[in-house]
Amino acid sequence: VVGADILNYGFLRLGRDYGVGFFSWLAYVSVGLGTYGLSRSFANHKISLTSALVIISLTEFCFQATSTKNDIFTAASAVFCFIVGDRLLTKPNAKNLAMLLLGIAFGFSAKTTFLGFLAPFGLCFGTLVLIKIGWKTCYKIIIHNWLYLVILITPILIISQAWLFFNNAATAGDLTGGNSIKIVRTGNIEGGIANLVRYFFQSIHLFPLDYVLKGRLGINFGEYLTEIYNQIFYPLFGSNSGMGYIGGNPYNFVVRVIPYEDFAWYGPLGFVIIIPAIIFTLLKGNLWLKAQSLSLIGFLLIFSYKLHWTPWNNRYLSLFFVASGTCVAFALQHLPRKYQSRILNGIISVALILLISACIINVSKPLGGLSITEFFKPSIWSKTNFGRDRLYYGNKHYRDGRIEKFRDLVPNGSKVALLADKKSWIYHFYLVHPQSTIVPTSLDSLKDEASGYDYVLCLDVECNLDRLEFNYKELWKSPQKDTQPAKIIKLIE
Repeated sequence: VVGADILNYGFLRLGRDYGVGFFSWLAYVSVGLGTYGLSRSFANHKISLTSALVIISLTEFCFQATSTKNDIFTAASAVFCFIVGDRLLTKPNAKNLAMLLLGIAFGFSAKTTFLGFLAPFGLCFGTLVLIKIGWKTCYKIIIHNWLYLVILITPILIISQAWLFFNNAATAGDLTGGNSIKIVRTGNIEGGIANLVRYFFQSIHLFPLDYVLKGRLGINFGEYLTEIYNQIFYPLFGSNSGMGYIGGNPYNFVVRVIPYEDFAWYGPLGFVIIIPAIIFTLLKGNLWLKAQSLSLIGFLLIFSYKLHWTPWNNRYLSLFFVASGTCVAFALQHLPRKYQSRILNGIISVALILLISACIINVSKPLGGLSITEFFKPSIWSKTNFGRDRLYYGNKHYRDGRIEKFRDLVPNGSKVALLADKKSWIYHFYLVHPQSTIVPTSLDSLKDEASGYDYVLCLDVECNLDRLEFNYKELWKSPQKDTQPAKIIKLIE
């Protein structure tokens, strides 16, 4: 699925790698502004601002704001659907209907997990439309604007990438284009309940306190939570219910204390405010607020039921936590009047502390460490000259200058056969030779196709070209001591 990923292409094509997080940051900003705007329809300025700050201070959401992962776009799309849905209920017309359909199409194209939100949202919102607008009004909108809506089918098909899924199904026999992508499982009730319990434990996320305790005092809060789970729930669910597998064995459930996008959760406010707010809104909100909370709860239930638990499921749940801003505002509005102002000030202060902590303490993009000596060490931004060193991570991974060697020894416009391991880092080799054709192949295929190539690049595999009927010259070879072998070979007829 390339609906959100394709947005970064322009930055990569123009050699501006430091811009690839720009659209994720825009999605982050749009969620904050959208949360404030939705909340202002029924809450005052301070409550709306507090609600927006709670959302944008969520730890994992902050980490996603400078990432290239596409999960943040599903959350932004859900907020967009809530905004346009609110407009459509207030002003039922073809324009708002079109915007809602386009928002749904983009959310689906960003990540197929958006379907887990779309199903309950479509059911709840559709029911609400019939109740508040009525089928006669809906019928009139469609009849009076039928040509407009027919024309709209084309951009919806393009944005949703339905054409891509149809093509994959026809050519590869699989919607995703590759049968190796298998994260959806045949759901069962026990596995879904087990996953809900696991996500509950992971939601008890005390960042940055848990990280400070681990780094300063050696107290691993995650280990205590994991032990409680193992003592109470592991005997009930075992190691298989709802679990993903690695190497044929199920993952072990562990609560990690790492401020890193792949493992972090949504901070203390996610557990203390957001989860109770969603439940409170479901019980006390009006029909539209109930529809929003039901959409989020439905997404969580579908997600828990249909997908394996893995250590990286945290990012998928950004939609559940991030799109809950109106539920938070509604709950805050019902705080006791006598203490409301003080509680709001306290929440704002905590949210700002969490926001600053998430910006500073981020393993993948740190501004510094927890100690004075670590804080003044060069950050990743300075090490890469704000992204201008496009080969930084590749050189750090391979440690032998093979990327520069490949760039300098192979002329532009060459056709290169790539022999590599499944886990090889190949991106940087394409990066330094945008005008050359680099084709992944196998040694057996190369025997019959050698005449079509000028060079051979071997990565992480042993290359024995003696079976080829072509002469060849070895231009460069990685040091023997290197655990990741590599060769650059020129083929000579």
